Amino acid sequence: MLLDTTVTEVDAWVIGAVRTLVWTIKSLWSEITDGRATILLAAATFCVAYLTRNLSKATINVAKETNRLAQETAKMVQQEDEHHRERFMPMCILVPDRFLGKGTQREGVVSLGRVGKFLEGGIQHDTLECIIKGGVRNTGVGPAVGVLMKLRLTGLEGCEGVRDMSFIGSGEIEERNEAQPIAIEIRIPQTTDMPTGYALSNLVANKWEIYLEYTDVFGQRFVTRHTSDKKVRWATFERIKDREQG
Repeated sequence: MLLDTTVTEVDAWVIGAVRTLVWTIKSLWSEITDGRATILLAAATFCVAYLTRNLSKATINVAKETNRLAQETAKMVQQEDEHHRERFMPMCILVPDRFLGKGTQREGVVSLGRVGKFLEGGIQHDTLECIIKGGVRNTGVGPAVGVLMKLRLTGLEGCEGVRDMSFIGSGEIEERNEAQPIAIEIRIPQTTDMPTGYALSNLVANKWEIYLEYTDVFGQRFVTRHTSDKKVRWATFERIKDREQG
């Protein structure tokens, strides 16, 4: 009877010990598993952060490359547009009647036609009719639109006249001859002290500037300048920049 009791107690102790061991093993395995999960979670977090950082760098690089390509494309479009405009650029020059191979004879290009009067505000003013001997030729590859010839007498302050020559096609010349010269009327301001006789004729013939103003078919403005000053080349060509066109 005592033996049976002892065996039963031993069995109970063994069973308890086994249960305790199993619980201990389960607890240890749970801690190990939790530790592994924490390590894996930390590793995953690092990988996500690393990939996000690299993706951010890649996005920035793509943005920079896109911006560079956009700038290059805009530059190419601008160059193509300028090249297209160059193919239609006009260039007008004054071709005097007296022209020699060694150069243009500036004497006699502008002469005094007649002196007249005009009434403005009840006040009588003097007018000068100036004759330009020659024609305007468009030597460019495109038509010249809205051509204006401006004559400025540099020897008389504020004395300028304008002649509308409208449209001149590429290679064409707006010709005038002695029977039908280019005549420009200049109104003399009342404050201007105008000479008379030979002095006036000499001033008109030797103190002048002629400006040819015109545009191409795109609205770009140009100006060609001629002068009586022999120290300056006969024709000076200039493209008016956009900011100056207003």
